[in-house]
Order: sequence, then structure tokens, then C-alpha cells
Amino acid sequence: RQQHIAVANAFYDLLAAQQRYDLAKVSAQFAQRSAYVAETRLAAGDLARVDVARSRADSARAAADSDQAQGDLEHARIALALLLGEEAQAQVIRAQGDWPPSIEVARAPVSIETILATRADIAAARARVEVARSSRDLARAQKSRDVTIGVQAEHNPPTSHAPLYGFSVSVPLFIGNDFRGDIAKAEADYTVALETLHKVEMNARAELATQKIDVEILEQRARRFSQELLPEASRAATAAEFAFAHGAMGVGDLLDARRVLKAAEQDAVAAQAGHAKALYAWRIERVAEGSATSPENIQ
Repeated sequence: RQQHIAVANAFYDLLAAQQRYDLAKVSAQFAQRSAYVAETRLAAGDLARVDVARSRADSARAAADSDQAQGDLEHARIALALLLGEEAQAQVIRAQGDWPPSIEVARAPVSIETILATRADIAAARARVEVARSSRDLARAQKSRDVTIGVQAEHNPPTSHAPLYGFSVSVPLFIGNDFRGDIAKAEADYTVALETLHKVEMNARAELATQKIDVEILEQRARRFSQELLPEASRAATAAEFAFAHGAMGVGDLLDARRVLKAAEQDAVAAQAGHAKALYAWRIERVAEGSATSPENIQ
């Protein structure tokens, strides 16, 4: 389960890195074009030299951000390739697909007890309880007096022609050791095993509840960024680019609009990646119910 989640997280990290790199390249192209427009307006006497310098600086920063995004993309490729055992393909590996569209799976009725019954950590804790119970019963059994009764018959012709018969009874007295310490230790181990099982079950229930909440909250956040904030920021940036290119806006307003758009794009990608990871973690918990799905194809 943990390895499936780790691979899915690496996959969505790569998908996010790919989108960030694409956005950074587009942003760098816009910044470079704006710098060229600023140079043109400077030559026409319509823009101050300080504004041209700000535009050049913004173009250089956008190019540096693009380089950084490319580096992050390479790191994400290597991380996923290591998990897949395909280190030789790290330079060409690419995540295909898109973000999960909804959280219908998370909202569907789910049997918590069924999920808990299939978790390996709970199964291991229950097995430790059974081992501790058996050890406790064995320690308690040592208090029982095992009475041994024996009958013996011996035939020794050189000394006597009549056989010798014997009868023996053995009863443990427990004078030197009454096994009190062994029993107390076994009782303590059993209590610890029960408490550990209770703690593991509580943590598992809390984890499931947290995962479901994360899916719902992150889905709302991703939808808000992608459907509300990002379109508005994109329209504002497009209008600012047009106005700046036609001399109706200064460099400061253009940079502000572009900065807002860049932040909205990065937040939207981060929200989508967070929602995808949370949704996959929730789905993988529901394998027993046949509701889990695999991540998109990895090529």
C-alpha cells in the first residue's frame, strides 16, 4: 500500500513538474516579447529607460524560472524512475494523463470496518495480540501441578529369582520458584499488545477520516483555482499584454498582472497535484471493495 502511494505521488509530482515547466516556458516567452515591446516603445520615446530596465529584469527572471522548472522536472523524472527500477530511462520518462476530475469515489458509501480488516498494520497488531495471549496462557499453565505417577517392574536373576515391583508419585512443590515473575511479564506483554492494537486501530480510523477530508477540501481548492481564479488572472494578463503593446499601460501594471497570473498558475498546479495524491491514497485504502484505481499510464 505504501509503495503504491509512493509511486502515485512520484507520478503526480512528475505530472506537476511537466506542467510547471510548460507554464514557465510560456511565461518566459511572454516576458521576452514584452521586453522587445518595451525596447520599441523606448525608441519611439513612449517609455522611460527605467521601465525598459524593469522589463529586461523581468524577462531575465522568467528565463531563470524556466531553467529552474526544467531542473525540477529532471529531478521528478529521476525520483519516479528510481521507484520503478528504470533508472536508465530517467531522461525520457514522461507522465501521461490529466488530473482526476471529481471525488465521486471518496463520497461513495464505504465500510470502514472492511478497510480496517485488510490493513497490514492492523493484521500485524492482531497477530501480536494472539501471540501474547498464547504466551500468557502458557505462563499461567506453569502454576498447575503436574502430578506424575509411575509403576516399575525389574527382573534381576543373579540376585533374586523374584521380580521387583515399584510405585512412585511425583508432585512439584514450587518451593524455589512459583513462576510469579514469568506470569506477571506475560500479563504485561499481553496488555501492551492490546493497547498497541487499540492505538493502531485508532490511528487507522483517524487516517481514513483525514484522507477523506483532504480529498474533499483539496478538490474544492483545486476547482476554485482552475475554474475561478486562473481564468480571471489569465484574462487580466492578456488584457495587460495587449494594453502594454499598444502603449496604454505602464510596465508596473503589466508586471503586476503577470505576477498574479504566475502565482495563480503555480497554485492551481499545486492544488491539482495535492488533490490527486489525496484521492489516490483514499482509493488505495478501498482495494478490498474493488474501488481502487491505478494511476494514469506511465511511459
